[in-house]
Amino acid sequence: RRDKLLASRVGAWPEAIRDVLSHLEVDSTLHRALCQLAESGPVPLRPVWATYARNAHVLDVPAALAQVRAELADPASDHVIEAFEAAHDRGTRVAVEVLESLAEQVTRDLALVEEVITGQAEIRAEAVFAVILPFAMLAFLVASNDAFARFYSRPIGFIVIAVGVAMAAGGWKAINALGRAQAALGQDRAV
Repeated sequence: RRDKLLASRVGAWPEAIRDVLSHLEVDSTLHRALCQLAESGPVPLRPVWATYARNAHVLDVPAALAQVRAELADPASDHVIEAFEAAHDRGTRVAVEVLESLAEQVTRDLALVEEVITGQAEIRAEAVFAVILPFAMLAFLVASNDAFARFYSRPIGFIVIAVGVAMAAGGWKAINALGRAQAALGQDRAV
């Protein structure tokens, strides 16, 4: 559940940044643009920005942004919040330049993550094929050739099949472990 929430928030950042940019382009301040995210921003981020709006009335903007960073607590969001903090310090003109660059970068990062996930799906499909193919071929050979059928109906044939199943299971576990390690590396690079 937390992973889905995190993924939805990270995926919402390009839209949120573009929403802030659209408000800045009509002469809004960064603070007002961030408050508007609670109403017009991407749904996964609205509650966070509603909290920001409440906190910003009591605290100053940097402190309210620090609260947002603490609530989101993920590297992609930290990067965006840092950009908002820098933009707040330097004014609207610089904010627009920084946020346009950030929107492009976050979009590229999300595309990279999607590419890694797609690559893993392909690898997983290939792994399934690699595990199933030998047994499919064995079934074909046993069904079409009497010599194979006689061999695999004897105890030695059952031992060969058992060893093959054990090797396939070990290979499957190794493939899954490597896939998880590759996914972790890909996500770290993308963030």
